[in-house]
Amino acid sequence: METTAAASSTASEATQQRASSASQTPSVWSMLKQFATRLLVIYAISSLLKSFRQPQNVSKSGTTAPTSTLLSKNIFPNGMEMDITFYVSEYENHVDYARPLWRLESIYYGDWEAGEKQDSVFFYEGKIPCPISVQNNASLYLHVFVTKAGKSADPKAKNYSKRYTIHRWHQLN
Repeated sequence: METTAAASSTASEATQQRASSASQTPSVWSMLKQFATRLLVIYAISSLLKSFRQPQNVSKSGTTAPTSTLLSKNIFPNGMEMDITFYVSEYENHVDYARPLWRLESIYYGDWEAGEKQDSVFFYEGKIPCPISVQNNASLYLHVFVTKAGKSADPKAKNYSKRYTIHRWHQLN
């Protein structure tokens, strides 16, 4: 009788363990519910982040429509006539606008057949003045101004246009 009682108690323990393990195993429905909840939370967060990044415009009907932001734009349209002026100066931030070294006029933006050999390469051959200060170990700078045709590189001139003036400089020595 003892063996029968021991066997029945072992069977009842096994049944209890199965029942408790079955209750610990999630059902398919609860797994789908958790998955859907997580999916909705991720979607809501990503939509919120997108709305912060993209500016909104209110249209006439009162609805908001996203606008694309233009990060950069070429200021010279293709075929625009422009001038390139070169100056040599011993100063990094000062140019004598009355004394250009070289001036290229009526250069067309996007014209790949300009120049002496129709390859859009231009050459300058000449003497560059070398002031005494440069001979005594000072620096010499080349200033290049690209302007719309007819506009001046000099900010004090009447025909100066800040919008259509590009200035770059390079130390020569």
